[in-house]
Amino acid sequence: MTVLHDLNQASRYCDHLVVLASGRVMAQGAPEAVMKPELLKTVFSVEAEIHPEPVSGRPMCVVK
Repeated sequence: MTVLHDLNQASRYCDHLVVLASGRVMAQGAPEAVMKPELLKTVFSVEAEIHPEPVSGRPMCVVK
């Protein structure tokens, strides 16, 4: 288990993500299931696009 605040690093190296907001679990699962623009807007108040990371193919968050 590790705690990361960099979403792209978490997506690249972890098989299971848990997204917390104000101490509550907002989402959990594989990076492909968790890294969604709607969730990022709800939890972090950012507009983002999700693209495959060039090396690993895992989801990568790109803030608009």
